[in-house]
Amino acid sequence: MITWGPDGGTGHPDHRLVSAIATQLLRTGAPGMPERLFYMSFPENMYTLTPGRTPAPLFYPQPRYFTMKVPFTPADLSAAQAAMACHKTQFNPEQLPVVQSGLARLWNGVIAFIPALSSFSGNDLFR
Repeated sequence: MITWGPDGGTGHPDHRLVSAIATQLLRTGAPGMPERLFYMSFPENMYTLTPGRTPAPLFYPQPRYFTMKVPFTPADLSAAQAAMACHKTQFNPEQLPVVQSGLARLWNGVIAFIPALSSFSGNDLFR
């Protein structure tokens, strides 16, 4: 399962709450909860892509914690970009292509995640 980290990705309270609930379910071994939980986060320099947007009010995780690295294909990137376009309140029409191309450059074919438990790392989310 992939969710936001404790920072909520952008500091958003709903994202932070989802992270806390998923983490608690994992730690307590709740029935139906997958055994593997990973946190995602936007690259810290994402905010340099869109002038006028302010960074999240929280600190970003340090790169050393992103031990799960998963490659993605151009088709995966296209699907992610289509999903981003659905969030019309997040980026205006001028910002969206700038952010999409910038994230593609920043990620460079690999998305990194932080394992909720230190025993999970590698490049296969589904082991």
